[in-house]
Amino acid sequence: MTWWVLTLLYNSRAWTTLYTLAWTNRDAHLFMAWANYKPSRKHVYRNVRGKQVFCGYQYVWDTPNLTEQSESGDTYTHTFILGRLEPPDHVWYYLFSLAPDLSRQCQGPLIHIEPPEFPMPSARVYNTVAQSIPDASTTALLFNTAWWDDANFWDPDNPSNLNIPFDGLYDVGASFRFATVAGGAARAQIQRGIAWPFVTHSHDIGALGWDGAGFCLHTLIRLRKGDAIQIATFQVSGAAKDIMIAPSDSPHFWIRLVGPYPD
Repeated sequence: MTWWVLTLLYNSRAWTTLYTLAWTNRDAHLFMAWANYKPSRKHVYRNVRGKQVFCGYQYVWDTPNLTEQSESGDTYTHTFILGRLEPPDHVWYYLFSLAPDLSRQCQGPLIHIEPPEFPMPSARVYNTVAQSIPDASTTALLFNTAWWDDANFWDPDNPSNLNIPFDGLYDVGASFRFATVAGGAARAQIQRGIAWPFVTHSHDIGALGWDGAGFCLHTLIRLRKGDAIQIATFQVSGAAKDIMIAPSDSPHFWIRLVGPYPD
């Protein structure tokens, strides 16, 4: 059916998904044309009894995304689910059906869906088992427990990494201490993968055998979906040294999404 009008339209925007429910006055099979930018439009005129009459607008994208309603056949109720959206994305869409000759669209109104309120997902992970750091060898710290994890940043099958689920601006930090260390030096850094450090701290360790070589690192960094970050440490003392286990702060690794990716 080509000619229809919307009698109800409901949109629900979640973190990465848009759910749309439409009802029409006549049964039809609808499609959704959508993109993350607003389409251009052109005026539509019809010749009515010898006069050019303005009949509204036709929306035009170069290459829109197309989604078909979930229901089969011609229906009064039309459901659409768009997944894998990025949290900062705007969505513009219109619903349409095809004329019997497939030469033109019967378009509904243009709808603009704004991004959801930024929920700022975060995670904090720690380790409950002492990890030994070899002498003079860069080593990634391991973690075995998530204190919390709102967006699957941490994967126990890859326990050194926090994985980035969305493009964005991230607040990242870490805290840990070596067990008793007398003399030598130590370094720690937060890095992307196994390279690309973006915050580093190092210092000499005194000869007093103090319960120390403590590190607290913090930075603000833009990251892309698919990136992975980790804490790498290096110590020179003539022997392997353990990371101290302290439930509140060692070793801990945390991350929070604070905004869209800054260009």
